[in-house]
Amino acid sequence: DLDGVPSGFDNAGVKAAREELETALTSCGLHLAEGSKVWDVFEAFELRLLQLSAGGSDAAAQEARVRALYKRRLAVPLLDMESTSSRYIAWERHKQAARGGDAELEIEGVLRSYAEALNEMAHRRPIEMRIAAAAQAAGSSDPWAAKGGMWPLWEQYLELEGTKDPWRSRMLFERMLAPQAPGSGSEAPLSERAWLWRRYLRFLREHLRSTDMETQVARRAVRLCAS
Repeated sequence: DLDGVPSGFDNAGVKAAREELETALTSCGLHLAEGSKVWDVFEAFELRLLQLSAGGSDAAAQEARVRALYKRRLAVPLLDMESTSSRYIAWERHKQAARGGDAELEIEGVLRSYAEALNEMAHRRPIEMRIAAAAQAAGSSDPWAAKGGMWPLWEQYLELEGTKDPWRSRMLFERMLAPQAPGSGSEAPLSERAWLWRRYLRFLREHLRSTDMETQVARRAVRLCAS
């Protein structure tokens, strides 16, 4: 229920919910086009907990949690960054006005990494739009129908992302290798292309060095490329 957290939600339930939300952020919170959906749920959850706070130290601690979440979110390049920034600034000014605090000082601290993330998002937004347009043009029956298929766009995106933040590059591999509905075209979907899985595995081996992650990806590759 995103309208709020049940009033009887105990500490164990809150902790469990936060752990699930953190897991979701790890999985897709860096997705530039869709990651905001998970952040939205987390934001609504923490704001509702703040609303339910009884005041005093509990309310102060929960307010700090909300502020910290906004700071984390606004440091991540996401397509809806501008609206999130506006929402945070309005929230902060309201909170500080109620107690005579310095809203601009708090805002400056939270938005310290925002400008850089906004710039990164702006560089990536055009290719996100091209990927979305190509997928829409292709239609559900043939994901390779648009101007040579999707791979050239993903390749360009990977080159743009580089390896400065390997977790963002990993997100691109996960997105492009997600299984697609069968199409009528002659081209195999990216998720069935063994050479691309090998490239992904090499990337994991060289930049993230996680045996467990590499093993999980290898199993998916074998399953999807078995035919």
